[in-house]
Amino acid sequence: MALVKVQERGEITLPREVQEALGRRAGDDLEALDVEGGVLLKPVSASDHRAAWKTAEQAMNSVRHVGPGPEPSDDEVTEEAVRVMKAVRKDMAREKRAGHR
Repeated sequence: MALVKVQERGEITLPREVQEALGRRAGDDLEALDVEGGVLLKPVSASDHRAAWKTAEQAMNSVRHVGPGPEPSDDEVTEEAVRVMKAVRKDMAREKRAGHR
């Protein structure tokens, strides 16, 4: 059994044997899923990243200001995009957890 410790800023270090078993190197991404009884770490492929960026770009390009008020600033648009992306991630994680039970 490989033990890890959560550091002050929430960071963990995967033991080398776990990294090797997953075929992961420094800088690679893992998806962390909150599952019943623990946390599941899953490797994320480059194609997953490309698909996610494509979806994000499509969403950003589809947004147009139509309100009666003034057009939002770039900072306000960014804050809204971050809020929406966090909500989408939360929904996706919830759906994945439901699929693992």
